[in-house]
Amino acid sequence: YVYPLLNYKTEKIPKLVNLKEIILMTLSAQFFVFPLLVYYFKNLSLVSVFANALVLPFVPAAMLLGFLYGLGGMFFIPLGRVIGFAVWAVTAYQIKIIEFFASLPFASVALSINWIGLVIIYSVLVLGLWRMKKRANLKN
Repeated sequence: YVYPLLNYKTEKIPKLVNLKEIILMTLSAQFFVFPLLVYYFKNLSLVSVFANALVLPFVPAAMLLGFLYGLGGMFFIPLGRVIGFAVWAVTAYQIKIIEFFASLPFASVALSINWIGLVIIYSVLVLGLWRMKKRANLKN
């Protein structure tokens, strides 16, 4: 729901090898998830957008290869092992990226909100999105 609005707001920024799309998708997902993350984990990641931009393109490959690994291993174990190596390579890359960003000294800050704050934040987010969408529709 957020992606089309962000894409509309940033239409003048050129697309560089899908990097803009990846970053906008990451921001869209985190837009509504960050209050819950802060509420439950008492932490706000300052590097998640960058980490996700590097990891996100490989998630579909990891999922597909993981499925093929299981399927291939059921029918012919050596085939499963070969595919398993590809799964390992993709997931190892993802884990190393996540570990690197998590190890940075400024990777996150402690932050805590209660359920009332959560309701207020989500109310402001929904209202803001509604207003952005309304303004975007007026311009079209």
